[in-house]
Amino acid sequence: MRKRLRLPAPGTVMGGLALFIVLSGVGYAATGGNLILGQPNTATSQTGLTSSNAGKALQITQQSTGTGATALGLNVPAGKTPFTVNSGTKVARLNADKLDGLDASGLGRIALASNESLFGFTSTDTLATATITVPQAGFVRLDGSVVAYDGFAQTYCTHCAAYVRVRDDASSSESPMSFAEIGAGTHSSATTIPIHWSFAASAGTHSYSLRTAQYAVSGGPLSYYNPVLIAQFVPFGGSGLASSPGVSAVKTAAGAKMVAVGGAAVSRSP
Repeated sequence: MRKRLRLPAPGTVMGGLALFIVLSGVGYAATGGNLILGQPNTATSQTGLTSSNAGKALQITQQSTGTGATALGLNVPAGKTPFTVNSGTKVARLNADKLDGLDASGLGRIALASNESLFGFTSTDTLATATITVPQAGFVRLDGSVVAYDGFAQTYCTHCAAYVRVRDDASSSESPMSFAEIGAGTHSSATTIPIHWSFAASAGTHSYSLRTAQYAVSGGPLSYYNPVLIAQFVPFGGSGLASSPGVSAVKTAAGAKMVAVGGAAVSRSP
């Protein structure tokens, strides 16, 4: 008499297969299944986590100190955002590499070209001082102006020279001068003298001064009014480096010489 072999129930087969897969180190969870830690998981519909506790809904802790260790990785096709948010509240200590597609070095750059071929009396009178706290090494751009006016002088200027500079108070470095001559003689005269310059700056607090001088050859003296000095931190130079303003060039007239302006003796370039 032949004995018939009994086939195992389908549930037993599936259970054994699942056990075989797990024990063999191959893990796979699809839509509707459980997440398997340490193994790939896939889904064709959204996976949600809703929490009613007062703390974090999800905490991920990475304990490895190895190169490339991170708590979370997000991969999306090209042109797709890695995540979305529904709040505009600021996230503390979030360090972003780019802003609106631009690297930080593309957001604020400054380049400078200068050739001081005209100089005069040293500016010694401080009319305005601007103090700025620099967050990191970079550059401080200074924009200033002052009005030179002889309307309240004993006599109107026939020949008065005005000099304006900006100064780094810590290093005593100065910009080239801005210069004006006033001399109507028969009526009052005024002019607004602008000044622009930039200084390299290290992290910390820096003060800058708007300074003036004058030489009244005939008539005057001049008075200075409405001084303005604006200090602005710029983190990067023209090439995108915090340590260098970049490469710039300036051209002067052929045969130009250094000249001194002020007093009776004035030398001029050819």
